[in-house]
Amino acid sequence: MGYDSIIFHEIDNYYTDESVQGHSFSCVLGLFLMTLLNRKVQREYKEMSLPEIVELLSEIELVIIKYKGSKKTIKTIVEIYIKIL
Repeated sequence: MGYDSIIFHEIDNYYTDESVQGHSFSCVLGLFLMTLLNRKVQREYKEMSLPEIVELLSEIELVIIKYKGSKKTIKTIVEIYIKIL
């Protein structure tokens, strides 16, 4: 997985300036957050690349359990066991 497949900016489907600006803002914010994540991970695991970080994080799953007839919900992250380098 290369950086081109992680950072993606396509504006062909937008028809107003506000839509293009909103999409551009989302892309720049995503790039900023991925850069911040990369820096924090690099402090601990220097040999991990950004594509490897994204691949590991993509395996996290969130489970939401809603009880019928109640407002009670349980949100939990499914535990995964990954050997990190």
